[in-house]
Amino acid sequence: MKVRGGVCRAIKPVARVQVVATHRATRSVAKKRHALRGSGVAPRVALSFPNRTSLAVQGGRTSPRVDVRARAADEKAEKLVGVDVGGTFTDVVYTDTATGLTLTHKVPTTPDNPSRGVMNGILELCERFGIDKGEITRVLHGTTTATNAILEQDGCTVGMITTEGYRDVVHIGRHQRPENYSIMQEVPWQDRILVKRRNRLTVSERIAPPNGEVLEPLDEEAVRVAAREFKRKGINAIAICFLFSYLNPEHEQRAAQIVKEEYPDAFITTSAGVSPMFREFERFTTALINTYIGPKVANYVDQLETGLANAGVGGDLHVMASNGGACTPLMVNEKPVLTVLSGPAAGILGAKWIGDLSGTNNLITFDVGGTSADIGIITEGQYEMANARETEIAGYPLMVPQIDIHTIGAGGGSIAYKDAGGAFKVGPRSAGAVPGPACYSRGGTEPTVTDANVVLGRLVPDNFLGGEMSLDLEASKVAVSKLADELGMSMEECAEGIITIANANMANAVSSRTVQKGIDPREYALVAFGGGGSMQAAEVAGMLNISKVLVPPYPGLLSAAGLLVSDLKYDTSRTEFQTNDSVNVSKINKDFLNMEDELSGQLQKDGVDKKDALFTRFGDLRYAGQGYELGVSFPLGEITEATMHNVWEEFHKAHELEFGHCFRDSKIELVNIKLSAVGTTEKIQEPTYPEGTQSSLSTCKSLFRVNGNMESFEATIYDRWSIPVDTPLDGPAIICQKDTTTLVPPGCTFTNFANGCIEIDTSSLCGVEAEEDTDSVKDFDPVTAAVIRGELENIAIEMGYKLERMAYSSIIRESRDFGTALVSANGDQLAESKQSTPLQSGPIPGYIRGIRKIMEERGEIFEEGDVIMHNDPYGGASHGPDIGFIVPVFYEGNLVGFSGCTAHHLDIGSLTPGSCGIVEAVDAYAEGLQFKAIKVISRGKKNIPVWHMLEDNIRTSDLVKGDMEAQIAAAQQGAQKFQDLMAKWGTKTVEGSYGDLLSYSERVMRQAIASVPDGEYSATTYIDGYQYSDDPQYKDLPLCVTIRIKGDEMEVDLTGTAKQLDKPINMPFTGTVDCAIWLTIRSILLDSKIHGFIPQNTGLINPIKIYAPPGCLANPIFPAPTIARFCPGNQLADTVMKALAQAAPEKVSAGIGNLKVISFSGARPEDPSQYWVHMEIFEGAYGGRNGMDGMDAIDTLYANTRNNPIEDIESHLPLRVNKYELREDAAAPGQWRGGLGSVREFTYLADGGASVEGEGHIYKPWGFDGGADGETASLQLESDGSREDMYSKMPYKPAKAGSKFTAIGPAGGGYGNPLLRDPAKVLDDVEDEYITAAAAKEQYGVVLVGSKDEGYSVDHSATSELRAKRGGPIKEAV
Repeated sequence: MKVRGGVCRAIKPVARVQVVATHRATRSVAKKRHALRGSGVAPRVALSFPNRTSLAVQGGRTSPRVDVRARAADEKAEKLVGVDVGGTFTDVVYTDTATGLTLTHKVPTTPDNPSRGVMNGILELCERFGIDKGEITRVLHGTTTATNAILEQDGCTVGMITTEGYRDVVHIGRHQRPENYSIMQEVPWQDRILVKRRNRLTVSERIAPPNGEVLEPLDEEAVRVAAREFKRKGINAIAICFLFSYLNPEHEQRAAQIVKEEYPDAFITTSAGVSPMFREFERFTTALINTYIGPKVANYVDQLETGLANAGVGGDLHVMASNGGACTPLMVNEKPVLTVLSGPAAGILGAKWIGDLSGTNNLITFDVGGTSADIGIITEGQYEMANARETEIAGYPLMVPQIDIHTIGAGGGSIAYKDAGGAFKVGPRSAGAVPGPACYSRGGTEPTVTDANVVLGRLVPDNFLGGEMSLDLEASKVAVSKLADELGMSMEECAEGIITIANANMANAVSSRTVQKGIDPREYALVAFGGGGSMQAAEVAGMLNISKVLVPPYPGLLSAAGLLVSDLKYDTSRTEFQTNDSVNVSKINKDFLNMEDELSGQLQKDGVDKKDALFTRFGDLRYAGQGYELGVSFPLGEITEATMHNVWEEFHKAHELEFGHCFRDSKIELVNIKLSAVGTTEKIQEPTYPEGTQSSLSTCKSLFRVNGNMESFEATIYDRWSIPVDTPLDGPAIICQKDTTTLVPPGCTFTNFANGCIEIDTSSLCGVEAEEDTDSVKDFDPVTAAVIRGELENIAIEMGYKLERMAYSSIIRESRDFGTALVSANGDQLAESKQSTPLQSGPIPGYIRGIRKIMEERGEIFEEGDVIMHNDPYGGASHGPDIGFIVPVFYEGNLVGFSGCTAHHLDIGSLTPGSCGIVEAVDAYAEGLQFKAIKVISRGKKNIPVWHMLEDNIRTSDLVKGDMEAQIAAAQQGAQKFQDLMAKWGTKTVEGSYGDLLSYSERVMRQAIASVPDGEYSATTYIDGYQYSDDPQYKDLPLCVTIRIKGDEMEVDLTGTAKQLDKPINMPFTGTVDCAIWLTIRSILLDSKIHGFIPQNTGLINPIKIYAPPGCLANPIFPAPTIARFCPGNQLADTVMKALAQAAPEKVSAGIGNLKVISFSGARPEDPSQYWVHMEIFEGAYGGRNGMDGMDAIDTLYANTRNNPIEDIESHLPLRVNKYELREDAAAPGQWRGGLGSVREFTYLADGGASVEGEGHIYKPWGFDGGADGETASLQLESDGSREDMYSKMPYKPAKAGSKFTAIGPAGGGYGNPLLRDPAKVLDDVEDEYITAAAAKEQYGVVLVGSKDEGYSVDHSATSELRAKRGGPIKEAV
């Protein structure tokens, strides 16, 4: 029976089974405290499934008979409703724990007000089945309100009160661009800012590590002034974000009290209140998200709660949180950010329940919808929690407890297409619900995964959604045939290719998540749910060598059912920063007790006594110096030294399990301690399934690929509710039901168990290795090419994750100054890690060529088990500190490729501490240790003397060695995965795919070059050089670029560039110059924001020829020094862009503001014989772009690293960061203004020193097309009361305690005539204090009236008149 688009189904009760439950609460709309009914034995829910013979026919549709029994006398029994809101449907599951009756219902979602859909679903279910809605005891809700508010930018106007000097932390972020290869990209935290700068107010206060000492008291009057200002503006959502509040929240709490006094109606969030962990950008942004969505979510929850009460629905409302627990409306109203993954979290709980029913504790959850697939991991019955620093939404970091759920853009609606380069791709673009796949007959014409399944006969057109919807087979054929013709394939081959590529994308995503966690997917079962999970799951499982797939009774309703197995759950944490050599157990005990009191108080508000709560303790640990933590369990009760000894030991084991290595001699750091508190509740429990009376409905022709060939099979069609129980059946089979279709491929078997779960045995699809290679290789098909390309990319990504998580020094694990790549035996780059900075991954093929040349000269050979270290800048390396570790990959005794990692190291034994700012090195020998193709591991055996040499000749050797071990582990992992790929596909197939991969990239680059007019385009820029030198040959040095384009080829000629110097700003031709050039060309002509993902490999470089005269800065001759080549190389990239701007003006930015690198160092306080070294890359800024302002305070062009959190720096180093904000009054005027640089000020807390390398103190970034030039950078050193302006390069200079470094970053150039800038944007810049009102008039011809205190507005008439006088537009540009 159809009810408002939904179908109800009654589920008959069976015998009950006992479990312990401790909670039943009653709801009060006024948010009264909930009362606990006590604990004891309570009945479990029994869920049973209808036999189709028991269904009555009503209105031509089947409708279940209702069997509602009287409620049991047990006071702990409950009547529960779970409601999950999806994009198209709202799912409702009802269960009575006393009778076992369970009902399901679906209604259309009401996007304008989702609470209406929730109400409709509950009330319709109750009305249809005669349920007394007043007897419902709890409504559990999975909501998308918070998520949608963020994704749709539909939150409220936010105000922020933060520490003076740090106003722009949330705007600068980690200064890393989201995309490596894009000029026109968006930066979410800048382009979709959560709080405008005008509404970020600062107050004087300062907390400091390690124990939260108050350096500066809170200026309470300033807080009151800020509160009054927000009230005057009508901004009633306010975030309070102070540095180090996670150590001492008193200032934030007091500020919140003051704001509440001044502004009682305000919604207030404190950063430590929502996320009491270190990393200020992530914590502040989390607080801002909470504030941004707070009023909207609170209104929604209040509206729903009131609506339920007014409609007579009894019981409490609880909302699913991202951590897998239910929470009360009161908690949701305070911390709505906890519900961002509400629905997906419920799906994980439902999957865990299915695992419990099936006796399977290790699960990979596979929730596939129309647009995306969600992947989660459950190990030993416990779902994985996400690492706080890895979670995000819509590009914003989100540092709250969350189940680890990874989403990819692959689903039933994913669109298949041939891209501009001829590659066969599927997703991430989706047809959505409307127009949907072509077979939906709603206007869709592009082929999707669903259409492919229809064409292959894997979906039954007249039995889709339980027969409620018919699929248009002919429309699917037309859509797929059109793509097949483009690809030169048959329709059937194309359809099978769509499925294979989509499944491979999903399998790669699963593989990536499991490898990151040290998990072997073969030891797990795949739980398939969502509308499309059970269609794809068996083949995805086969790709992963997973032999078991579990399909729940109602896959499309599992998230709603998962709500009914949730408990009340709350989490909290504290940052400790304690090490195993000086652990303070009394502090840990005190913190755990305080946390327990905090969570007990919350549970008591929900009606759960502390004695009934279940507490679980965890810690985040890492080796001291690492940046990623691993979770380790802590016991309950008192923590002792013996307890901590066991914790340290468990961490060693966890590290070895996840990374394959542990470092027992390394110091361990306890970063955070965490506590979870659970109040258990009544739950839905084991269902039973009546014996089926009908084995099958019919058969149909279905196509599958078997042993490489397309074959037709007679697939059996089953009705889900008529399959015999406990009877193994053979595939191919198509199992139809209302909410999904399940596909069982040929060779697989499946069994329908009494609990309603179907288990598919996919053993026949697992472990299929390639057949022996033959002399002849078939034409390479685009499907295999796409799948192998995806697997290669995934291997490189997994390498990057491993290196980043294992690394010790901040320059790698925080700044991400590393690269990983796979290279063919011929030396062609095949794939790189997306986490890599381009200047690290790009040179890896050059490293291998250099290694090869040196080894041939020595008469050495590559052998299996070798690991080779290399950093020779005249042998392919980018410069000495970027040390590469290369593993030759052998398969069946033959060299088949290389797995490589490069990374910047803190020290290589140079003239002065650190590996940057070595600006006075006179030759290559003065730059530090040179490693020219050194086997640090030979045939699997470690070369111990090499490691002794490193220990004895490098400062901070413990960190450097740790980083090197991480590189080796990552490269070895890549090599093993490379071998596995060869075993899976066969050597000739894999190597045959290289040609397709490289030719694809080359083809798209040639097409991009051909789109640019033929001609010669030249540009010159200048670098500062050594301004403190009296010799003119060392300063004001030209970089000259001439680009010649003819057809689809490009020549880049650097003739005219200054001659090489006996100072280290020379740029290695291979490893720096070539990367700077092709990377910039790629970012302009194949911008990833516009063209999407294009594989980075050697094919992209082939159409580009580069020439630089030997002996110039861009092609030095050994032994010219090169260690400080970083900033000149970036300026060269900018010069390439300046030349291309003449040919492709709409694709470039105006001049970029260059970077600066400072190496801080000093003696370790605990051991003066040892050094501490900290490298910090100071961000530049982009120029304005066509239609977009420049990116502010961000890494530029060929680099893409991250800054280090202030709270990490100050917690581990004798440095204080006094200020980190944007420059004001420096934005280069243009129709699209230049990006702003930053201002950072550091103070030494102990004697030390620093060295600096940079550019851009003399020469301004260039303006374009009428835009003004940007602003130069500067650097000041303040010591002993005097202030000194420094040059862009500074050899090592001692600094006493109290000395201050202030680095002022450059501002990018303007783009276009400033008189064309939209006056509204000019007004925004004035209100945000980027420019003054006077500058608005002088630079832009925009006349403002009003004042800073009262606000400004544009005088449009005066503006038009003024602009006309200056020769601007007659009418204003808008």
